[in-house]
Amino acid sequence: MTQPLDSLPARLGRLATAINEGKKRSVMDAALVVKDEFIAGPKRSGLKPTSKLNGRRWSAGFNIKGTTNPTALVRYRGPLQWLEGGTDKHPIPASGRGPRGRRARLRRVADGQTLRDNRSGRPLAVVYDGKVRTTAWHPGTNARPFFKDVKRKSSEAALETIRAGVRRNIIETAIDR
Repeated sequence: MTQPLDSLPARLGRLATAINEGKKRSVMDAALVVKDEFIAGPKRSGLKPTSKLNGRRWSAGFNIKGTTNPTALVRYRGPLQWLEGGTDKHPIPASGRGPRGRRARLRRVADGQTLRDNRSGRPLAVVYDGKVRTTAWHPGTNARPFFKDVKRKSSEAALETIRAGVRRNIIETAIDR
């Protein structure tokens, strides 16, 4: 069945409105897909999703800004830069030295942990190789780069999701009539 030509401007107006209204939904869908890819990248590099880096959890998240021209900012949360670039050998000093630290009563702790003042909880020394030291040396970690692959895969996934969203908006508008 053919449509009369005079209904074309109204249909094009509805199509433009549907595409504008569907922008935020499409960007949200793309941000969710990219977030999933951001989480999968460190996993492929050998990091478990429940593991911690230096005692801190990691994750990925996003924020969506704007309504007429929505933009999603997807980013990592946590110290994943240490996995990407590795670390050099470096000292780990115990802080909290001084008059209060000298008078402190220390608790016994396991190897590799920090001795803390019982009263203030401030770190005083580090137990390393069974000896109490004011400084411990960290041997450094190897780099396990993953972000270049994440950028490539997430941009491909985001483009495909945006394309599918635009198609969905056009089809929904055509069906509504």
